Amino acid sequence: MLDQSPPPRTQTGIPVFIWILIGVGGLGLIGFFLAIIAAIALPSFLTQATKARQAEAESSLGAIIRGEQAHFLEHNRFAPSVSALNLSLPASTSYQYALQPQGKTAIRITATPLKAGLKSYTGAVFAIAQGNEALMTTQICESVEPSQVAPAMPTAPRTLEAAIACPPGSQPLPQ
Repeated sequence: MLDQSPPPRTQTGIPVFIWILIGVGGLGLIGFFLAIIAAIALPSFLTQATKARQAEAESSLGAIIRGEQAHFLEHNRFAPSVSALNLSLPASTSYQYALQPQGKTAIRITATPLKAGLKSYTGAVFAIAQGNEALMTTQICESVEPSQVAPAMPTAPRTLEAAIACPPGSQPLPQ
């Protein structure tokens, strides 16, 4: 007599016991691989997000510096606030910007992070007298390590050809 027992149940051609194995152990294995992928990708993603926020600060600081140069050339003084420059900067959720005149011939512009883990920046604009004119020289200094305190005011150059010295704990950004 022939064996009349039904074949093992299958779902889309795969035996049920394989589906059970996949459900029990396979998810653990898949979860393990997903955790490894996340552990590799997450730090890279976070690093790129930090770099993007810092690039925003550098860009906005550069725009404010250019605005201050134009304002000084037109009014023979630096603007006391970012709003006085009439710039259309994007709203920032990462940095706060402040302007601090340093006498009549210099201004310190800071970009201070609102959250820990980001670098801070100080931009400086110096007006150097050359005869009857005032010529501008600028520098942006970046904190070497993440900091919620902006670097101090850079040292003023004696001539236009001299480099602006960033304070200790900071480094000049290329111009």
